[in-house]
Amino acid sequence: MKDQPIWDIEWWNRPQRLTQSRRGHDWRQDDSVESADSDMALTSALGLHYGISVQAYQQLRSATGVIAEDGTRYVWKPVKQRDAVTKLPEIEWLVTRLNDGGVLAAGPIMTNQQHLFCRVEENRIGYLQPWLPGQHLDLREDKERFAAISTVSRMHTITAIPDGPAQMNAGKPSVLSRPSLLVHRMVYKRQLVIRVWSQLLEQFPEWQTMSVPVMDGMARAIESANRDRLRLVSPRSWCHRDLAPHNLLWDGQRIGMIDFDLAAIDDPLGDLLQICNHALYLGAVRDASEWFQMVHLYAVSTSMSEDERSRMKGLLQFPETLVRAITDWLHAGHPTHGTLLHHAMECEIKRQDFIRQLG
Repeated sequence: MKDQPIWDIEWWNRPQRLTQSRRGHDWRQDDSVESADSDMALTSALGLHYGISVQAYQQLRSATGVIAEDGTRYVWKPVKQRDAVTKLPEIEWLVTRLNDGGVLAAGPIMTNQQHLFCRVEENRIGYLQPWLPGQHLDLREDKERFAAISTVSRMHTITAIPDGPAQMNAGKPSVLSRPSLLVHRMVYKRQLVIRVWSQLLEQFPEWQTMSVPVMDGMARAIESANRDRLRLVSPRSWCHRDLAPHNLLWDGQRIGMIDFDLAAIDDPLGDLLQICNHALYLGAVRDASEWFQMVHLYAVSTSMSEDERSRMKGLLQFPETLVRAITDWLHAGHPTHGTLLHHAMECEIKRQDFIRQLG
């Protein structure tokens, strides 16, 4: 399956949704499936390190589906950077903690040699994880949208660090004491937007009226992100930090979580913002009430205080969809048509309207 950009609206709106697994689906009729002979090095390594007899492979977004001869399915994830290997013990601990707490999650499977990864060839390493059932989350469906919020809130609750980021209890992975990663990301993105905003207006002068709302939204969001840190009571938990719809799987009953490569201890509201921003950008919510239903559900599920609710409202003002589109526009060499930019700006106008309705 070819990799698709997260923000590709045409891809999202295709009638046939991407699937990770579907009961009754005949993989033999799938053009993306290849025989085990297509990658003999991987077939040999999986047999040696995991005791798996491979029948076929299926190409996924950034990984490879593995179909064993007994019908069991797995996902092979290549590791391209050495630091990703060193992070695998943390991912394994987190996924175990989530599954023990009732959150379905996929993480690295231990090899026969008691390692979390294996080497296929000299410069080719990776790890195996379970293949979770379900389809990519459809944020347009109320039931799936609410299930995703409930699952994420459960993740944050069972991995919360009561005393902040400085310490973790014995037996858990050691983590450096540091300010929220969410704050750093917002500050960096704000600096980027300020640097290129005048250049953007030269090409799209009709957006001049959005200058104040965009700049004020970023400032208020960063102020909100910093608020509890300055009081030294900033909330922390393990966060997924890449909650695009393709990393949340719906099997008709519950949500499964995959791809924890970016997971870290962070401000948990960052995960909520990602889901809300995807729902906004993808047109998955029809009005402000549907958008705030997600926010309210998270607040109730995590027993959020009034101060935290106020902080969350401030964070929602960050123009994330526009920042992402501006970044893509810069990387594309400043195209004049700006199709995604126009869509992102429409989303930011809608965000401002939603925030006003919240009061």
